[in-house]
Amino acid sequence: MRQAIGVLILLFFIVFFLTGCIDKKELEDRSYITAIGIDLSEENFVLTLNKAGEDIIIRQGATIAEAINEVNRNSNHNVYLGVTGTVILGETVLKNSQKFKETLDTLSRNNELSRDVVVLTTKGTAEEFLSNDLKDEKMIGKYSSVVFDNLSYKTLEDISKSLNRADMALIPLACVSKEHVEIEGLAVVKNFQLLDYLEKLKGYLLITDASEGISITIPPITYGIVKSERDIDFEKGVIDLRLKGTIESYNLEGLFDEDKLKEVKLALEDEIKREIEEVFNLFEKKYRIDAFEFREDMRKKSMGRRNNLNFTANVDVEIISIGAIK
Repeated sequence: MRQAIGVLILLFFIVFFLTGCIDKKELEDRSYITAIGIDLSEENFVLTLNKAGEDIIIRQGATIAEAINEVNRNSNHNVYLGVTGTVILGETVLKNSQKFKETLDTLSRNNELSRDVVVLTTKGTAEEFLSNDLKDEKMIGKYSSVVFDNLSYKTLEDISKSLNRADMALIPLACVSKEHVEIEGLAVVKNFQLLDYLEKLKGYLLITDASEGISITIPPITYGIVKSERDIDFEKGVIDLRLKGTIESYNLEGLFDEDKLKEVKLALEDEIKREIEEVFNLFEKKYRIDAFEFREDMRKKSMGRRNNLNFTANVDVEIISIGAIK
């Protein structure tokens, strides 16, 4: 009996240590990919893989899986997507609805890739985007959400759900400026195809009540928003916005005069109202998509279905302090 127990213990340690060796070998045989760029070249997918600590890898294939297999065939290390933080979609992918669907389906089915991976798009190619020499490499890796500021980043799951539920999605549009990644707008996607680029982000952020920290400039005045409160009156069709902020810079004599402050306040309210209504009408009348989910909110309030929504903005600006003259 003791002999049998001893054999079992010996077998346990053998299996334990052998398993450890196998796991270690598997780790060493992996190519850890922090970011994936996807483009189209005629009918082929072009994959640009940002490998941790090394140069990028570029391969083509009729499918994304074939392009990854091509990488594996030409390397001693297999591609591993378990640490991938960002997927960059080139413009050619968004303009081809069939390939865009295939891309989302392939990425969603990948067992290694997280559904929380951040998705960005860029004008031009993802290959060019990832080939930039960035000072802060983490911005295109696991911590890419740091570049978004007020704009909520979109994950693979967010975009897939939005397209399947509402046939639309808004994908952050990224660019490289002075060796850093910046978000310059949104790619408006409808029916799995690029419709337009929205670069009027301030109006979008004001409507979505994500405007704290942004600045509104009416030369020579710059007004920085420090607090915002938004209410929607669906019955009257009014977006009610109350803002508190500071005059960050100005080049205007007599600004401390009460009448001049009232004049500046009215000018800011008119400008913000204009930006809000311009962006809302852009989505409602030109793109014809419910980007702000007002119809869904109205449905939940049992207000019935409306094909056309008309909203105006009511803006109240409060100036709580005045900064330095410039």
